[in-house]
Amino acid sequence: MDYGMLWYKISKKIVVHQDYIDWALYEIMNGRQDVNLYALASYTAETYTYMIEDAFYNYQKRMGIPTPYEQLASYINGQIAYIKQGEQWEEAIIQLMHVWLAYGQPEPLEVWFELSEMLDDIRYGDNPKNLTKQYVCERAQREAAKHITMRCFTKESLWT
Repeated sequence: MDYGMLWYKISKKIVVHQDYIDWALYEIMNGRQDVNLYALASYTAETYTYMIEDAFYNYQKRMGIPTPYEQLASYINGQIAYIKQGEQWEEAIIQLMHVWLAYGQPEPLEVWFELSEMLDDIRYGDNPKNLTKQYVCERAQREAAKHITMRCFTKESLWT
């Protein structure tokens, strides 16, 4: 079982002890070595939950493996940086919109569709509102920063 699938099961609260054990064995077979992995691999389905989870989270922390939530937040921050730097700002706005399409909730989605329309007006349209690159970039940065901490990007709901 790979890391992504294990996190999916954790987030859906359908993870069982054997999932952690299978993941640890998978990691060991792929050359990873750590006392926490060996502990996980040696546990049985009857082992206390706290022992299994402690070994998993200790391994993750010790090895510096970011959680999927941390990875997503890092990606969003990277796109914000592109916008701030003026590099690939149009593509960054589109990528942020894709993030919200995949993981967002209805309210912030409206904002990203509106930003997409503004971007199209600047790129292809007659720009009836006289929008500027600066305005669209600032709005995208503000919205991304505002919504990055929303419930839709937290551990409990990333896959809900």
